[in-house]
Amino acid sequence: MKKSIRNNRSGLVFFSAGLILAIFISLSAPVADAGIGLNVYAAERVSEVGTEDSATDENAEETKADDTSADETAKADNTESGSGEAGEEKLSFTERVAAKFATSLGKYIPAELVVVFVSMLPILELRAGLFVAKFLGLPLLKAIPLCILGNIIPIPLILLFIKKIFKWLGKTRLFHKLVEKLEARAMKKSKALANGEFVGLMLFVGIPIPGTGAWMGSLIAALLEVDFKKAILAELAGIAIATIIVSILSYGLLGVFI
Repeated sequence: MKKSIRNNRSGLVFFSAGLILAIFISLSAPVADAGIGLNVYAAERVSEVGTEDSATDENAEETKADDTSADETAKADNTESGSGEAGEEKLSFTERVAAKFATSLGKYIPAELVVVFVSMLPILELRAGLFVAKFLGLPLLKAIPLCILGNIIPIPLILLFIKKIFKWLGKTRLFHKLVEKLEARAMKKSKALANGEFVGLMLFVGIPIPGTGAWMGSLIAALLEVDFKKAILAELAGIAIATIIVSILSYGLLGVFI
């Protein structure tokens, strides 16, 4: 019996620590790098980097007969290489992290699971999930439900448990200051709800700018004791808005309607 209680306590400690760490990362991410500037050009440039070397070799073979043409081709290759680097530089910190998830996890698990997993993570969420889906070649109509599913999973856990976890960890020396810091930062962002709980929370989750999203929206709603059903509905509406905006940014306006 005692062993079972200890195991339950250990599990709760690990769960709480993981949730606190995820929220801390979400709050502490650099604003300049946390935004998702999704665009088709960036995704295509990243996917083309791996094939530029083979294209260069083919161009070199075709121009061996003429030295002048070879020089011109070399210059063209340098230009292409430079544009590839510029494309990578245009990727934000979040996009680079999402791209690494896509290239690493995509080797071992299906693309659909990668998209769901990335959409569950703080900072990344649905916004990066759609970028990863585009990167892995998933069609938009298949990517949207996967991203929404992943983004929704953490919401009820945060709404139901985070306040109790904060209260419990706030009594400990190890996490007391961290909990106070997280609560203070979340309350600063709660001004977005000044226009009304439902509309404010919906817009906070739905408008893809740095520091917003379902993770932060859920934390704010929990701390302000927003009704659970109202918070869930507002965040679902916000996720729908974010889906439309980010789909246009990542897949293009034409891709949304095809």
